[in-house]
Amino acid sequence: MEIVLNSHLGVYEWGKLFRAGHAEELTIDLTNVEFAYPSGTVALSLVVNYRGENGKPTELTLPEEPEENDVVTYLNRVDLFDSLPREVRIFQDLSSLKHHARNPSHKFTEVHVLQEEGLEDASTVVQEFLQRHVEQWRRPYEAFNEVLLNARDHSRASETNGAEGSELKFGVLHVQVYENQLELAIGDIGDGVRKSLNTCPDHDFRRSTTAIRATLERGISRFSHMPDRERGGGLRRVKNAVARMGGKLDLRSYEGSAHLANGELEYNRYQNPFPGTLARIDLPSRDRR
Repeated sequence: MEIVLNSHLGVYEWGKLFRAGHAEELTIDLTNVEFAYPSGTVALSLVVNYRGENGKPTELTLPEEPEENDVVTYLNRVDLFDSLPREVRIFQDLSSLKHHARNPSHKFTEVHVLQEEGLEDASTVVQEFLQRHVEQWRRPYEAFNEVLLNARDHSRASETNGAEGSELKFGVLHVQVYENQLELAIGDIGDGVRKSLNTCPDHDFRRSTTAIRATLERGISRFSHMPDRERGGGLRRVKNAVARMGGKLDLRSYEGSAHLANGELEYNRYQNPFPGTLARIDLPSRDRR
């Protein structure tokens, strides 16, 4: 199976990637991509790593001269290629890209793609990023931190119900500032929102869409039966904060999804499930609010 990605690799390519994720053999053509967003790079890394865990090969098709392509050098700069499993085949020579160093600026800044060192560190990475580079983005950190904490919780092995000794599964984080827009995407290959919430004895969600709606609108969490826990209701707070700032939120977990724009939530159910949870936040700067 071959899929050709469009010029803008972002949230609108999620469906295409997820539909192809279960194919026995897959070729992903990136030759037309002119701009890569965090929502696209994270989805691509998660799908390819999920396939690798299941022993399914993936081939990435890049432009013939990758060192002359701005998108390829950018993907190299954010460590996307280093995050991919050994089952990935890339026939173009990427050795010439090694001299391309990170060159962050106030208009275009990227943060590394996280690998298995754990999502606990992601909160610190984003906080330092926001404080070091762009003054106007310090305030939204609380909302981002809730997303990171929720990703960490839902990526833990469900059998332990969030116990401290549980292991983290593969997770990817990417943050990007471009001109007056900030986008964060984070995802993991794991149990997903529904199965994670159902580790709480008070819950028995049958569909991912129902579980997503409960956590976004009612603040339901896997710790609802533990009133002494400080966590809970995190994604609802994220949704409210993003809405106040005039931003967008996309959440996909297995067959369920939610989309927030202009303060309104929309839910959908898909036939092609995404094996984990993927969240994307898009915020305008204060000048555009």
